[in-house]
Formats: sequence, structure tokens, C-alpha cells
Amino acid sequence: GMLAAVINPYNALIGSSICEPTRIHWESDHHRSICAEPGCTNELVMMNRSHCRYCGKIFCKNCVGGGMQRRLNIKAQFADRGVFSPVCYSCYTIDNGWFSDKESAAYKEASQGQT
Repeated sequence: GMLAAVINPYNALIGSSICEPTRIHWESDHHRSICAEPGCTNELVMMNRSHCRYCGKIFCKNCVGGGMQRRLNIKAQFADRGVFSPVCYSCYTIDNGWFSDKESAAYKEASQGQT
């Protein structure tokens, strides 16, 4: 079904067995042939592409996931207790305190004294 219980290694660290976010909003695999990241010209070949779990667009492996993970619930919306999910840069920065002004409360909460 749509909600394959694939375990993301980030979630294994927190012992989560929650189903991954929905895929219903994902672009079809053949929707685009070039990475959706503005300025990236990489072709999307079978083993070098991945969907952003938040916006559903298809990116090359360089432009989605890796360190860019956000907690998403089963409806693929941001959630404090959601599962860590690979996202694109644009979705990584949405309401993300790390990308707020360094004097802002959002940044201070995100960094929690680490900077």
C-alpha cells in the first residue's frame, strides 16, 4: 500500500517503528527528467533520484536527504514527534530555526546554546 513501513536509519536511532509519511502527493517517477532543485542539471536516473518527502518533487540524490532531514507525520506534515524524513533544501529551511536570524528566538531555540 501507500504507507510502506520502510525504516529510515535516522528513525532506527530513536527506536521508531511508525509508518513513513504518505506518498500520495509525490510526483510520478516519470514527471521530470532533470532534478527539481533550481540550478541543478543532473539527470534523474533510476538509482540517482529520490522524492522529497514533504513537497513530493523528485531530486537527484545530491539535492535531497543526507543531512537534510525533517520530522514528518503520517500526513507528511511537519511534526515535533514525526519520523525523520529526507527533504529538499527548500523544505529543510521552512520554519527551521537554524535558518532564522541569529538574534531571533527561533534560532536560539534551534541551536540551544550550541553556537
